[in-house]
Amino acid sequence: MARCLLYSRAIGRRVLAGWPGSPNWCAFDDRKKWHNSRAFRRKTADSPEFEQTVDEKDRNAILMLLDKWRLATKAKDIQAILDLVADDVVFLPSSVPPIKGKEEVERMYGAFFPQYREIEHEATIEELQVAGDWAFLWGTDELRLTPNSGEAEIHMKGTGLSILRRQPDGSWRFWRGINNMTRSTVW
Repeated sequence: MARCLLYSRAIGRRVLAGWPGSPNWCAFDDRKKWHNSRAFRRKTADSPEFEQTVDEKDRNAILMLLDKWRLATKAKDIQAILDLVADDVVFLPSSVPPIKGKEEVERMYGAFFPQYREIEHEATIEELQVAGDWAFLWGTDELRLTPNSGEAEIHMKGTGLSILRRQPDGSWRFWRGINNMTRSTVW
């Protein structure tokens, strides 16, 4: 399975989406929404005209990190989420005290995930900037939560800002995050 190359107005550049062996291809379309990108294929990494700059490689690695987060959330896979955050991560949600470190992240998701039969997450990125070993992005997040209790679906929406840090092995991890997600009547 080859990677595909797209152009995204959201980022103003070509975007490498998907990776060999991934169950889902990730992509952005012109509305800045995640989609299965088989319909958006343009060029593949095997194509002679395929070439990526360092900046594009960082951006694409971050986009893949975001897709892994979305998939881990949907699967309610706490270990996969912990693999995506730095050891000294800090999240600042709108309605609870700061969540500091992987142990607190694990406790939070350990309490959150069992409450819901299904979790759908959609992110819209408005801006993504890379500066050396640091990156930031901001946009909107939407969650649709189906409670195990049989109660009505819960829709949450808000804006957020994430700061990512390049690790010594070259990978990117979430380092800081803040959002104002609250219940919404519109999905």
